Amino acid sequence: MNSSRVLLIVGVILYGITAVSMFILASRPNRPFSLLETIGFLSGVIWIALLIKEDVWGWPAGIISSGAYVLFFYRDNLFGDAALNVLYVILGILGWIWWAQGRDKANNLNVEYSKPFTLMLLALGVAVGASLLVPHFRAGGSPVPIPDAALFCTAVAAQYLQARKKIENWPLWVVVNAGYVAVYLYRGYYPTAILTLVFMVMAVVGWKNWLSLYKNELAASAIADTAS
Repeated sequence: MNSSRVLLIVGVILYGITAVSMFILASRPNRPFSLLETIGFLSGVIWIALLIKEDVWGWPAGIISSGAYVLFFYRDNLFGDAALNVLYVILGILGWIWWAQGRDKANNLNVEYSKPFTLMLLALGVAVGASLLVPHFRAGGSPVPIPDAALFCTAVAAQYLQARKKIENWPLWVVVNAGYVAVYLYRGYYPTAILTLVFMVMAVVGWKNWLSLYKNELAASAIADTAS
């Protein structure tokens, strides 16, 4: 049995133990996790794990995860976080469509780096969007309106890049998740901070895996060009 299969089996076992434990804890009176948070996290792990493997079926899992978090954050009056997950749902649907279409040769969508101009436009959009959103977060009672606005816009940019199979999405997710870990700890949402930390680690793994995919695709393209 090779190492990748062993890791897969261990991962499935750990996931199963985590899922059962979270559902048990979510059913208790003094629960550290709500049912919505449990569903959001568990489907989110499937989402990211499948996208790391460049599997289009990660997107439906992501839509379920984001939908659960919309309800979770809305229930706790965290409307900025709820709105962000609404955008995740929309971009998740687009990502599902783009990745499904990208499997056809006519609409080929490969793992690759973004063009510098695209990154410049996204950076400008994040800066302008964050500056416009700060007053709204402040009016909404956010204790950290500037980080909230900056993370909101950066997360949207990261989700778009992921939907387009751009490698830069992963380092952006590392930054976004690290920021949200700090924000959730500040707000006192300790279980959510722990779950977000797991997503941050998975983003590092995704970054590494997509770099390998990109190098493999370049090598395959070079071989094909030589053969022709």
